[in-house]
Amino acid sequence: MPKRDMLLLKCDKIITKVYNCTRFFYGASKEARTAFKRNENLNENNDTCFILACGPSIRHVDLDFVYKHTTFTVNCFHQGAEGYESNYHLFFDPLFQQEGESYVVDFHKKYPNTKIIMKYDRKVTKKINPEYYYIDGCLVDDGKIHYNMTKKMTGSINVVPVAIECAIYMGFKKIYLLGCDFSMYTRIKNQHFYDTSLNEHNTIDVRNNIELNNVGNLIRCAFVHKQHYEINELANSLGVKILNATDESLIDAYDSIAYNKLIEDL
Repeated sequence: MPKRDMLLLKCDKIITKVYNCTRFFYGASKEARTAFKRNENLNENNDTCFILACGPSIRHVDLDFVYKHTTFTVNCFHQGAEGYESNYHLFFDPLFQQEGESYVVDFHKKYPNTKIIMKYDRKVTKKINPEYYYIDGCLVDDGKIHYNMTKKMTGSINVVPVAIECAIYMGFKKIYLLGCDFSMYTRIKNQHFYDTSLNEHNTIDVRNNIELNNVGNLIRCAFVHKQHYEINELANSLGVKILNATDESLIDAYDSIAYNKLIEDL
């Protein structure tokens, strides 16, 4: 590696560590800290869970089969899977506490048995809703994954790494990924498995305003790939197995398993 690149990487690591140190002193309200403490109750007796993301490949997944198991869904998943009641749902983008707040309220009315996990942001979170669970995913990836849901966690520009961190914290020993294509930076136009033209009907797409083909987004996605490798290292050290069952996924940090084989095994 050229000396210039090595110097840039070292500078980036130093800046990241300094930033994370400041985050540890970046106080949350007493009410928020109490909310984080409540996450101690999110212990699962089940060994296996599924994380269902919003990639186009999820169209080919038998959700009735997955429904038999503990499932995590994320962001606007239910725009393409109306009526699917998952066990947990992550709203990690701050948008869901701003112009997308009504979407969360409507979601909670439709799926009252789904545990909602929200990202706490001191600048955005106006009020702690006692019916939701909150996580403080404010830390930048510094080579060590912070996954304790009662403390500050490693955040991401993508919700899937955070969902995996939550699943590890809850005690799952086998985590399957579906709909985790992570291919948006290879396409001129962003694609989810749901129809984004529905946005005028009280639905939202958190990436509508992002230019997906620019260099900045490509760099950010590279950091997410790096984060997946570090999560897999953490998982291996804890005896947790993460298997990617997403057809043609670009996430290569985890062992892959064909969806049909997955059905046979379970």
